[in-house]
Amino acid sequence: MKIVQVQTQAEAAGAQRISDMVGEGLRARGHEVRTVFMYRKTEAYDRDPNADFVLTDRPRGLPGQIRATVGLARYLRAARPDAVITYQHYGNIFGTIGARLAGVRHIVANQSGAPQSMGVMGLLSQIDKLMGTVGLYQANVVNSGWTQAQFDRYPRSYRRRMRRIDHGVPAPGEEFDKAAARAAFGLPQDVWLAVSSGRLTRMKNQIALVGALDRLPDVHVALAGAGTP
Repeated sequence: MKIVQVQTQAEAAGAQRISDMVGEGLRARGHEVRTVFMYRKTEAYDRDPNADFVLTDRPRGLPGQIRATVGLARYLRAARPDAVITYQHYGNIFGTIGARLAGVRHIVANQSGAPQSMGVMGLLSQIDKLMGTVGLYQANVVNSGWTQAQFDRYPRSYRRRMRRIDHGVPAPGEEFDKAAARAAFGLPQDVWLAVSSGRLTRMKNQIALVGALDRLPDVHVALAGAGTP
């Protein structure tokens, strides 16, 4: 099959790592897979031979979003994939619209967090709710039992298309020496160490972990990720 994955923004974050793993797994099974980003946010995928970009910069306002959606629909119409897999709020909504405009019949959405109720994210959640309820995508993947439970009050027609596939990472191919790993990153050897691996952003709330150190004087914290906390 020819498959296109639709991501919102090109950056080295968790959602993008999931689509990387899905793409690797599908290619290993003989499928042709490309990932298209609505816009280029960082240089993380500039050298990826399987990545494309609709826009080089973040779309601004409604005109920019329309331009991104039309550009995505043109990309999908030219690519003519057998299926489209979408990720994240914007990717799910605009990817589904673009895929429908391009005549793609098989669309799989992904839900990696709880639906929101306020602001722009609340509006996107309502649009997603409507699209999933009327069946604009055939399958709707949730990444954990907790995530699935957040949709318990959604209409039955929405929930019956949900499929739970727990996210994970490949097992390491080799064993790593703990002392050498700590030394490589300049971390103390004989202490309790809490590690947070993820994008450094306010919504990830790493500050809560740092704040907990007041009550855990024997624990040290290491943060791994790109961005500004």
